[in-house]
Amino acid sequence: MYSLLRALQVLQCARAGYLSVGLELNVPLLLYSRWRARRECLSHLTKFYRKDIFKADLKQYKTAIIFGTENLMGDLSMKIMEMKIGSFLITCRFPLPQSEENTLWQLLCTIDNGFDGVWLYEKIRYITEYDIEDVTLRIGCDYSTNRAIISINTTVLTPLRNNPTVINDFGGS
Repeated sequence: MYSLLRALQVLQCARAGYLSVGLELNVPLLLYSRWRARRECLSHLTKFYRKDIFKADLKQYKTAIIFGTENLMGDLSMKIMEMKIGSFLITCRFPLPQSEENTLWQLLCTIDNGFDGVWLYEKIRYITEYDIEDVTLRIGCDYSTNRAIISINTTVLTPLRNNPTVINDFGGS
């Protein structure tokens, strides 16, 4: 049942004009998905692969829709860290569990909270943000590149001028 619904989500995205990829292990459902895409003249916008999501390279996807079980959501926490900063994740039926691995996935929107619930997340850059007077310090890690990120935003008044100088976004690795 879950696999069929995933295929329908891929087709729905294609109907809206988006290039869409479906990953499926079940061969009959994979063949059905490909047949359905051809029947609806959506083959040019869809690709279905026989692949385990845990073995797939998620870096190439800007948006992912996950229709899984509660246990799967916990297992996916580390896998989805491969996705790039600014990527979107839509989960159906179950939200991402709260854990240290999910600190970069910011919940943007929830539609319903029950069996038909949908959660929209965005992968953000910073893990921790500190505001001290007029200085904002952000510390984080971009897991897609394995680089540490430090960002400082401050306003400095120079003694010779009354206009402020803005120092913004220093990155480090």
